[in-house]
Amino acid sequence: MGFGKMSLKKNSQGVVNRRINGLQLPWNRLQILFIVYAVTQAVPVFFLVPTVTNEHKWRKGVYISYVIFLTLFFLLYSRCLVSDASDKSKRDDQDGYCHLCQKSVAMTTKHCRFCNKCVKGFDHHCIWLNTCIGESNYREFFLLLVVMAILNVYYVVIGWFSFIFHFKLALDDESLTWKAVALGLYCFVVTCVLFGVVRLLCFHVYLVYAKKSTYAHVVEKSREGLRLKKQDRKDRLGENGAQDNEMVSV
Repeated sequence: MGFGKMSLKKNSQGVVNRRINGLQLPWNRLQILFIVYAVTQAVPVFFLVPTVTNEHKWRKGVYISYVIFLTLFFLLYSRCLVSDASDKSKRDDQDGYCHLCQKSVAMTTKHCRFCNKCVKGFDHHCIWLNTCIGESNYREFFLLLVVMAILNVYYVVIGWFSFIFHFKLALDDESLTWKAVALGLYCFVVTCVLFGVVRLLCFHVYLVYAKKSTYAHVVEKSREGLRLKKQDRKDRLGENGAQDNEMVSV
């Protein structure tokens, strides 16, 4: 069992239960870590803003815009968490067939072994949400990444300005050093998270532009890697064969 993936329990008949959404137990460690991070990072901004600007109108504008994006984040997060991306189609004339669910499915449908269900327009199983992202909730997931990137820009900018402010105070008053150190660690964490979120967002922007899913991209890269390995092996065998021919001719 991986750090971020947790197997579902079996029922009395020995059949693995189906995960409906991210709220269903058991939760994995990364899902809990994500919730803790989201909640703990939401609060400090309200206390750090006064150290960034003394202008009441600027402070009010930062608070209002931050609350708006924070509200959007929790709405989108809740939507992704409670949504069931499974293939609910009951038609028997579709192009694909799932032997695990024993039903006809669309060609873009894939069976997720972590949720034990077929997901229409399967993109990936998100370990941070502990649920599948597919055709029915990908838009909300993409918007969630956008809002997360914006919120983390807030954290980074406000955090670094606040760190500089407290660092200058600590130069004159050593009793405030612990605040500067704590803010330094805070800035380091939120900067790393911002880098990760922006990188993930850029990847999904590319997928949307290329009109393909994460799963299709991974499969494509895996096949390309396998093809290159086979080609490299043929090239090496060809070089060895050429060397053997040279030795025989000598």
